[in-house]
Amino acid sequence: MKASPFALSIRFVLILMTQIFFFKDIAIAGTTSGFIYVWFLLTLPIDMAPMTGLFLGFFSGLAVDFFMQTPGIHAGASTLLMALRPSLLKALTPRGGYDPNQQPTFFFFGWPWYLTFSISLILVHHLLAFSLEIFSMEFSGLIVIKTLTSTLFTWVCITTVILLTGMPRR
Repeated sequence: MKASPFALSIRFVLILMTQIFFFKDIAIAGTTSGFIYVWFLLTLPIDMAPMTGLFLGFFSGLAVDFFMQTPGIHAGASTLLMALRPSLLKALTPRGGYDPNQQPTFFFFGWPWYLTFSISLILVHHLLAFSLEIFSMEFSGLIVIKTLTSTLFTWVCITTVILLTGMPRR
């Protein structure tokens, strides 16, 4: 069943509140941060128009920037994620194609597909976010470390939430 705009709005608000009130203050060893709000962007409908995706990516990132006081960092990273998402979905299209009513999760497409899809987009998002945050090639090692550890942490958190909330309705 396709999610209505109202259901998507409620899901976004709940995920945004989780990001702001819980994940905002998590920093493991000064290098690992969790950006669970990208889960909203990853699970948007497969058949969403690319311009709508860019719009949602920008404004969801802007909302996170507003509450985390990181001007433009998440807006830029989320917009890039949504710009690359259609191409990655096309490259990963299964043999039978996509059912537009399915969410891009491992429940529908399996672990190999989900790992490739989610980690690729989370990695690109985090790489740009930390590059913009640090904004110096002098600290490129720190950017790589923060990107890799935060990508893994974010992916584990998102996957855990998906597993705890159960299988989606088909």
